[in-house]
Amino acid sequence: MAPHAIRVQRHVGLLRTLRSTPPLPPLLLAGINAEGGWPAPEWYAAGMRAAGEGLLRHWTYVPEGEDLLPTAYAWQKRKTAQGKWYRVIEAGSAAQQEAGLRQVGNHDVLYILARSVHTMQKPEELAAHLERHGLDAGHRVVKVFASYSGDPGVSAEFARTSYAERLYNSMRVKYPEVVVYGYHGEVTANGFSGHKSAGLMPGDTLEGISESEWNRRGLRAKANRVRFPPGPLDD
Repeated sequence: MAPHAIRVQRHVGLLRTLRSTPPLPPLLLAGINAEGGWPAPEWYAAGMRAAGEGLLRHWTYVPEGEDLLPTAYAWQKRKTAQGKWYRVIEAGSAAQQEAGLRQVGNHDVLYILARSVHTMQKPEELAAHLERHGLDAGHRVVKVFASYSGDPGVSAEFARTSYAERLYNSMRVKYPEVVVYGYHGEVTANGFSGHKSAGLMPGDTLEGISESEWNRRGLRAKANRVRFPPGPLDD
């Protein structure tokens, strides 16, 4: 076998040991460079979106508050209709207790859905909860979709650091690859053109905001994110 083929075969074997299910799509394999090196992050993301069940997987975890489940399932339905891969994990569901967070791959995106940092368990408690319910230590992306999760100074509890930053600090020893995202202002899973909203002010409702105003104010959720550790935001 040619040296190049041996190198590619070796790296493909290593890649398959990662908890990045489902099996690697062709575009990801094509991203392995001519020297048999690891693919760049953009190749990974493009590869996981490439075809069918090879889509980048998103999980919406609802650790508390069954009243949020209709929101989670509506979000899943909307994103599925857009050709994306979204699934809901109910923390209190007996049917899902065995699988729990163990079904979440290390390269999947895990959303924590809650109303607000004011109603959530403390970040340190959430970190312990995620570990206890089976989130693998190699997991990489956690997004706390809750109002003010990216804002310091919203209460005495979060006077100096945001919820997302404290969650990152609580996870990073046992989850050395993790990146935690938080969101500014109030959030909602609804928006325009199928997008989520963040950066809303208290009292704002989507019913009272036109799409042009929503765009002018930059209320799309991805425009109101912060990540820890600091670095480039994903797509």
